[in-house]
Amino acid sequence: MLPEPKDVPQEARRALLNLLAEKGRVKPRDLGVSRAYFYQMRRGLRPVPDQILEKLLEAASDDDLGQVGYFAQFVDYSRIRAYDVDRIVRLVLEWAKANPASAKVLLDTLESELERLGLAGRAVKVTEAHLEEWLAYLDSRREAGTLSYKQWQSHRIYLRRLLDSTGWVLSPGLVRRALLDEASRSPKAAQKMAESVRLFTREILQDHDLYQRLPRFRARSRRTEAPGVGCGMQGARGSRVAPGQGPPLPHAQRAED
Repeated sequence: MLPEPKDVPQEARRALLNLLAEKGRVKPRDLGVSRAYFYQMRRGLRPVPDQILEKLLEAASDDDLGQVGYFAQFVDYSRIRAYDVDRIVRLVLEWAKANPASAKVLLDTLESELERLGLAGRAVKVTEAHLEEWLAYLDSRREAGTLSYKQWQSHRIYLRRLLDSTGWVLSPGLVRRALLDEASRSPKAAQKMAESVRLFTREILQDHDLYQRLPRFRARSRRTEAPGVGCGMQGARGSRVAPGQGPPLPHAQRAED
């Protein structure tokens, strides 16, 4: 529950006014004041009256209030505005029925962005320390003779390329999106990226759940099966990205990663 207007300090009122003004959410006419008075309130030359604050609170969303220190303590983020959610879902469904191809692109993009924000799916933030451990791992494999020079160089190049594409965050959706983007230019490069990120996730991150969910990619393959999940995502030139789960590579195959 928000505080009574009379209890809100002027500094907090001015901060909320400036935030909403910068976002274009309120203008002088919305508050029933002149542009000169609006400017003076924003600069602290005049106080923000209670009646103006009430209009600001009506125009502000929970996210807006959360950005102003004083009001953040009063925001209950557990509240869900069912009407707003239902209305958004209804509008999206109506649009999706009329635009099925675009809806699929929207769904993939939304999934990736939610994963990037850590709001959905399984996402892991990769650090420079992870990358250093990865390079050391590749060097040890190279010295042991279980990795050829060509494979060593490929893994170094293609993992970093994928990380740059995903913003150094690994999730099934983000990786799938990066592979499809790469496949539009070079399916073979996309396959190398997929192989590198799966090996990195298994050996360095040691995240079994994420590893199981990462998409597989095979260049020039018309279809790659994903047990228990169904069809994958169509890539370039008949290549296919399968988003489903698959068994970890057996130890005997590691030299071929």
